Amino acid sequence: MNYRETKQSEFIDNDHSCKYCNNPTVCKCKECNVYYCNDSSDGISHIIYHMVKSKHIELIINDRLIYCENCKQTNLFKMGYTIENESLSSDLIEHLKGLSIDDIKSNKSYLTNLKFFCKFCGDHKPIIKNKVLDFLESYISDVDIKSFEKNSLPIVRVNFTPFSYMETFKTLIKAESLKEKDIKESMKQENVKLRLEENYVYFCYRRTNELKINISDEIRFSRKNVSFIGVVCRDQFTDELKVEINESDIDKVLANNIFNVEFILKSVCYDRMKNALNKLYKDRNKNLIFKLILSNQWLNENTGESKLFKENLNGEIKNILVPNNFPTLNDSQAVAVKASLNKTLTLIQGPPGTGKTFVSAVIVYNFVKLFKKKVLIVAPSNTAVDQLAIKINSTGIKVLRVMSRRKESEKTEIDFLSLHTLVKSFKVDVKDEGIIKDELIKAAEVVCCTCVTAGMKLFKKFSFPVVLIDEAVQCTEPLSLIPCVYNPSQLILVGDHKQLGPTVLNKDVIKCGFKQSLFERLLKLDYIPYLLTIQYRMIIPLCEFPSEYFYSGLLKTSTKPFLRNLFMPSNFFYCCDGKEEVSQSGTSYVNKKEAVLVENVTRHLFKNGILESQIGIITPYEGQRSHILDNLQEAGNLEISNVDGFQGREKDFIIVSLVRSNNYQGIGFVADRRRMNVTLTRAKYGLVIIGDPFTLNKCSMWADLLAFYDNKGRILKGSLSNLKNVDLKTLIN
Repeated sequence: MNYRETKQSEFIDNDHSCKYCNNPTVCKCKECNVYYCNDSSDGISHIIYHMVKSKHIELIINDRLIYCENCKQTNLFKMGYTIENESLSSDLIEHLKGLSIDDIKSNKSYLTNLKFFCKFCGDHKPIIKNKVLDFLESYISDVDIKSFEKNSLPIVRVNFTPFSYMETFKTLIKAESLKEKDIKESMKQENVKLRLEENYVYFCYRRTNELKINISDEIRFSRKNVSFIGVVCRDQFTDELKVEINESDIDKVLANNIFNVEFILKSVCYDRMKNALNKLYKDRNKNLIFKLILSNQWLNENTGESKLFKENLNGEIKNILVPNNFPTLNDSQAVAVKASLNKTLTLIQGPPGTGKTFVSAVIVYNFVKLFKKKVLIVAPSNTAVDQLAIKINSTGIKVLRVMSRRKESEKTEIDFLSLHTLVKSFKVDVKDEGIIKDELIKAAEVVCCTCVTAGMKLFKKFSFPVVLIDEAVQCTEPLSLIPCVYNPSQLILVGDHKQLGPTVLNKDVIKCGFKQSLFERLLKLDYIPYLLTIQYRMIIPLCEFPSEYFYSGLLKTSTKPFLRNLFMPSNFFYCCDGKEEVSQSGTSYVNKKEAVLVENVTRHLFKNGILESQIGIITPYEGQRSHILDNLQEAGNLEISNVDGFQGREKDFIIVSLVRSNNYQGIGFVADRRRMNVTLTRAKYGLVIIGDPFTLNKCSMWADLLAFYDNKGRILKGSLSNLKNVDLKTLIN
């Protein structure tokens, strides 16, 4: 029988009867709830044929769903099994062939003797042998077996075995790297005109919402018989990119400034994450931090502390040391510092403006001064590392900033602490630089670098008893593992899971949980974070809604009011009835009427003495960002960016353009709760949100914000010189 040509009317739909041939069976596809037998006269299993053809992956045998005993994954094509009764066949599919329903129903040992495991949780016998899949691939010409492999990624669970942990994340890392490669290949531009200034070239490129171009990214410029590499050195906040090239390549641009442009995939980040997983698995019996992050079996339910260790690792701490040039710790900060010094694994949650950098510096200062412990500090971005290194250096302890080789070519405000700068000051031969580097790292009390740089071979000779990860929620879990390979006895994670997480490109791995940080998974393991509860950024009117909505009212304010009269409210929702349009790129949105209001507010602030460096404009869409930039003549160095670009930063005044305005299409990722939190908490003294209440009110969280502003009489409309309060019910009806 050719199943592809069988008419629907020929199928028999009797209970426990195969839909194709009417033979009795105990095998049922879970997705469509239909029985298919595991036998066939033409040599192909009907149940397997159906599942491959329909891309269904879950199987029920005798009312038992087949799933992995360890991680609960239900993908049959990834499943293996062990047999307690050796009399059973080693091939489950073959074993089930020919068995009657009565045979299996009367003797449940056929299934109770079987234990199922996915291939990520151990080396077990496959349910479906490769030869079966090979046969299917040749038998069914239009079935893409590889699509099963692509779509059958492992799920990030709460608890892991060492092996399942390693295999799960290595698989997801590979999928993510392939996605980045695809995106960068699609960004290739041909016949691009370069503008040359000294040893820098500038060119216009198509920004994408999928992938942000970062400082130190490599770009290949090529034309016939000519090719060279440049390094991105600065974001102009425009559509023009600044790229540093070698002096030897300048003549190539002078001869002809038309080139093809390719964005190069750097695998170093992915390679170091996989190396960290391999190293931790190899050291699984001696790396105590690795044991703690795998599962909650070591966690004391009452104290939130590991059962492997005593509560006070460093003894009773009566007085926390605070550097003379630092302010006094508030109560929540003091509790977090004390816990970090004594616990094996500590989570510190720092909402916006609560002094995470300050607290981290005090923690490090005490580890060095009280306990003489060497500390490794990492963060996902160079900006975060630099800020923390400067803060810690101000305490007087010995700080060393280690950068990637590409980053070394940049001049920064932190060069005086940088390893490469200090090495040059010794004026030794290149062959002796390795010795100097080792001595400098050995002498440093604190070493600061990015998570990726922590995987350099340079550090292999050293151990770090304490590791502190700043902005930990912005790290994917395997990125957080890189500094953990140095077998620290204490790990501190500082972040805020209510704000933006890491950037992940592959939607399939996002669905599998790859976007979840280690910080967040540890919360699911019942680790209790220490919450910093006093914020020093926003004035009271700006903090009120975020505190109630995101932090259960626990976030309190300790700032002075802004006294200058700007002739407009410091915090309001500015109504706009402009309609969204598809941008010129076809991949983003523009709202021209909102852009006009952004310009008006910006000019009003300029007119009242506010500098461009004090203002930030946030819009979620690249099309709107470009449109505002093109039309705001006074932009200068005014920063216009998306929410991600403002994470961890602040401005005196923030103007927000939400863009979306439609009847039925919704608001896309503007509905992301974390993005909303970051958007509302960047401003110190003034926040103006521009949007369409009618469209936004359809989303529950924006409806809550609108109701808040409505109660305050802060939903306004009209010119800035004649703003009038508008009733929300009138607007949305």
